[in-house]
Amino acid sequence: MGLILCETRIADNPYYIPELGIRIHTLEELAYFIFNYPYLSLDNFAGDRLVQFLNEELKLPVKDGTEDEILLNILYLSDYYSYDEIDLYKNKAAEIRSLKKHEFLYAKGDFLLSIEKYGKAELCFRNALKESEYYNAEDTFKSRVLKKRGCCFANMFDFESAFQSFKDALAITDDIETLKYIYFLSKFESNIQKKTEYLEYLDDRVNAEWDKEFEETVSESVNCEKIKATEKKLNTDSVKRHKFLEFMITDLKSDYRTKL
Repeated sequence: MGLILCETRIADNPYYIPELGIRIHTLEELAYFIFNYPYLSLDNFAGDRLVQFLNEELKLPVKDGTEDEILLNILYLSDYYSYDEIDLYKNKAAEIRSLKKHEFLYAKGDFLLSIEKYGKAELCFRNALKESEYYNAEDTFKSRVLKKRGCCFANMFDFESAFQSFKDALAITDDIETLKYIYFLSKFESNIQKKTEYLEYLDDRVNAEWDKEFEETVSESVNCEKIKATEKKLNTDSVKRHKFLEFMITDLKSDYRTKL
């Protein structure tokens, strides 16, 4: 979340949002969360705990009501968004509310994946698969969910689970993008036996362009500002380098935990 100029009361006991690992201190921050994270704010977010926070911490006269009434009340009270913007939120909320449960779980998982909350996204996709059985969803939907689960596992460096998810997806629909993901896994896999298994599964279906795409993706990662800063620090004296490496390891562990 970016810089938000706040004109309302600041809570002594902030409101914790576990999906993002953040704490909300003001009405403006709360409005920002509701508006920009609808798949989270519309998923049983506006309950008794939130009303208590509004009444006791922000001293706002928000009473019980439907979830949507509470959320809209917060947006109006914050004066942070225009009426036209709130109308856009209403339309988005109506669209989300119209989704069946398995569709909502998939959409929420896709959103969490886009903001790098891989563990929470994987859980959504897992539950979407379970619900898809109840709703008798099409095979193409199940394949799409399995592919997204594979992406979550891959980003958490669980390549074996990622491979299995991709294989399960391909068993339903023989999708070329999923084959590409399996090929990328083989690039990351250092264990020769597993690497060979990935490549054997692909057989002769490897596209010559995939190597180029993989190299471009890796190149973009290597050239990111964080890594450039790391390289610069590593060129300092040995004592500073050692302290910096300790800091980086701690920072990376913390960063990884936020993605689970």
